Amino acid sequence: MPQRYEEGAGEAFHHQTPQDLYRSIYYEVLDKSIQGIQSRFDQPGYRIMANMEQMLIAAANGETASIGNIHSIYCDEFNFDLLQTQLEMLKTLVPQNLSIKTFSKFLEWFNSSASRHMLSEVKKVIRLILVLPATNAISERSFSTLRRVKTYLRSTMTEVRLNSLMKLHIYRDLAGQLDYQVIIKRFVGTSQRRLQRIAVKC
Repeated sequence: MPQRYEEGAGEAFHHQTPQDLYRSIYYEVLDKSIQGIQSRFDQPGYRIMANMEQMLIAAANGETASIGNIHSIYCDEFNFDLLQTQLEMLKTLVPQNLSIKTFSKFLEWFNSSASRHMLSEVKKVIRLILVLPATNAISERSFSTLRRVKTYLRSTMTEVRLNSLMKLHIYRDLAGQLDYQVIIKRFVGTSQRRLQRIAVKC
């Protein structure tokens, strides 16, 4: 606490030992970290995704699965009567000796199940969960990339080419693992003129 300058105020607070000082710093950092995590994940989008995951996990474990606020948000995306029926079917399709506690475990069972073709609405829920972005880092990264890729010298670039270049720039780690010789052969092979003008190693 800072020293007060009013008349009659006490002296500034000082920790008695180094242990007390670092203990207060430790708890301050810990509190701020917890508050940051809670504010980060306590958002409407995360709650919707968490509710959908819990709905599937509860149905797979034979518990009552509540659709909740999914109906009001995705009213045009699902046949909710059929979805409720398929959630009830999960109780009999999932083996009783299989304990599903996480969404990844449920997804592993679903991909290996022979009955997944009967669960069309459950499959839609799974796809929706998988495509929901956990953060907005990808979109922010795209805007940062746009300034470097689309310069004034590339003002006539088409949208398809721009999107392709941005994907290659953003995911350059994956792009570096590609076999360029195969890509070049495919590019050259699409045009007779390229075959005549570009030499490709066999």
